[in-house]
Amino acid sequence: MASNRLFLGRTSVGFFEAFPNISTFELTVQQQGRSYFEEPTVSVYTEKRPPPPTIPCANPRCRGGGLDLQWTLSSLPKEASQYEQTFYCGGDEGSPAGRKRGNSCTNSFKLHVSANAPTSYKYEHLHEKG
Repeated sequence: MASNRLFLGRTSVGFFEAFPNISTFELTVQQQGRSYFEEPTVSVYTEKRPPPPTIPCANPRCRGGGLDLQWTLSSLPKEASQYEQTFYCGGDEGSPAGRKRGNSCTNSFKLHVSANAPTSYKYEHLHEKG
């Protein structure tokens, strides 16, 4: 299932070509803003809806932030894997013209990955012994 999205710096490489170690997955990204009174945004990605290479920061004042999924997903092992980690946005809230670096963005990304689950229909058929 190829995608037009840019992975690993090539325009013709889709998600599954970029990550041959991942055959099935469910990836959930929960993004929390600066205030815990705000509702977090949740995005769910699967084989049918692959993620973009980078999840953009939802903070409208953030410059240069987001979550780099290429780096995170490339380190997953080939065997069945559960992974959960919180990452902080690396961007800053600079001036609108970008001349000054501002305060660090306070958004965070809680990432939960369930990859290559043996109970998945696709995984079972890909790994059947013939």
